[in-house]
Amino acid sequence: MNKILTAGDRAFSYMSASVLEQPIAVATVRPVQKPSAPRSACDRPVKKVFEIAEDMAGRPRKDVIAACVAAGVNPSTARTQYQIWFTVWKGQRKA
Repeated sequence: MNKILTAGDRAFSYMSASVLEQPIAVATVRPVQKPSAPRSACDRPVKKVFEIAEDMAGRPRKDVIAACVAAGVNPSTARTQYQIWFTVWKGQRKA
């Protein structure tokens, strides 16, 4: 049974002892897992990107990445590893 009491300009409530003795249900919260990115269909996708990029050196980036995806490499892996390969390849050309 709830009763409202006023004390000055504040309002507050209190509960009877029978209400306070009842058990309180506590919900457990599980963290939401983000869906994982699809895995590459080929074995050793990083090595595959480097091999394809080496074979297609000088070709446009989008063609190399398309070839990597066609070979079963995840598109994100293909873009990242191509950029790493390109940085190394560009440095070797200057030297």
